[in-house]
Amino acid sequence: MRKVPLTMASMLLFGFLLACNQSDDLPDNAVSTEISSTDDNPGEIMQQPSTSSPGTSVERVSRFPESFLSGSVVLDSASDTGAVRAETVTRQGTLLMISQGREERGHLAVPSNYGREGDLTFQADYSIVYRQAGKEDTLLLDLPAFLFVRPNDGKVPFEQVRFQDADVYFLAPQYKSGHGMEAYVFAIDRRSGEAT
Repeated sequence: MRKVPLTMASMLLFGFLLACNQSDDLPDNAVSTEISSTDDNPGEIMQQPSTSSPGTSVERVSRFPESFLSGSVVLDSASDTGAVRAETVTRQGTLLMISQGREERGHLAVPSNYGREGDLTFQADYSIVYRQAGKEDTLLLDLPAFLFVRPNDGKVPFEQVRFQDADVYFLAPQYKSGHGMEAYVFAIDRRSGEAT
């Protein structure tokens, strides 16, 4: 009778050790997350020789700090033009998620809790703004060095919930997670059109 709990605990511990050890199985040529100390031309993509096949290929290196997905992302391109990653038209304006400065696009090299292998990754300093005709944009939130995964490069939708006095909008850029979804919430007053 005492052997059953001991056996179950041993199996659980073995499974945990296997799961923890899987991160050690990444190939040596997984994307490097080193940040170069030379920043001569910020508009160009940083490149570094590959350690797996000398003289034949190069790897792109992110200029953003390491993150939870750094070891799983292959950087494909970078752009310095502002990209709109999320947008929704409201009764009196438009909510937007816009990259500020450099945006890096890549893809997942391996499946994870955050997406399937091949899913697209986006990383930049993003801002959530509320734009109304004839008025200056209202900054609602800054998301510095924000990294998220999407199955495609379409704009992320804001989900809307209507209340008597305000419309509430939820933005969840990350489409998948094994640990619960993060969402950012914004409210727009139905009378004044003011956003918070």
